[in-house]
Amino acid sequence: MYKGTILALFAIAATLSLIDFGLSKKAEKGLEIQADLTKDWIKFVPFTGKFTVYLPRTPKYAIDIVNVPKTDIKRWYEMYVAEEPNGTVFLVNLISYHSSFDLSNVKGVLHNVVNEMISSNLNNRVLELKDETFQGRRSVFFHFQNESIEVKGIAFLAGMTVYQLTYTALSENFNENEYEGFVNSFELVKPLEP
Repeated sequence: MYKGTILALFAIAATLSLIDFGLSKKAEKGLEIQADLTKDWIKFVPFTGKFTVYLPRTPKYAIDIVNVPKTDIKRWYEMYVAEEPNGTVFLVNLISYHSSFDLSNVKGVLHNVVNEMISSNLNNRVLELKDETFQGRRSVFFHFQNESIEVKGIAFLAGMTVYQLTYTALSENFNENEYEGFVNSFELVKPLEP
């Protein structure tokens, strides 16, 4: 299985080199480093079967029901958390809304979710916040830090659920290749509305 993952990464690298006519040596080396870092990770599929993701260890699972700020409207949180011995945390957070909740303003919903997280600590300082696409869906990429901790991730909407992939590490342990390996390994399994 791990051999297949490494082969898939090299196949992707080869395809990219054909597309941009000569993938730089730096990018090739980055994929090799990413593959080395994640080669011992496990493929995790939650009991719901909604997604797959590679993580350094089996995550802990927690659920909670939280109000949308300044309303009585409830959201269902499902959290999958894998923590490394050095304190680095890999979080897959699913925030599900009732079908009657209006999610038509995708950008607004995503920014609200990310801003709730950022504003949870007054010492958080935004390094990057931008609208992008992730696996064909509108998304918000975020990167912020406070004192000695860096947080980087992405939030996107699929159906009535906001998916939030978050990598948190002490600044001295922050590893861009681990973050990329985590985020790029994530895949939705069940077909969901865009």
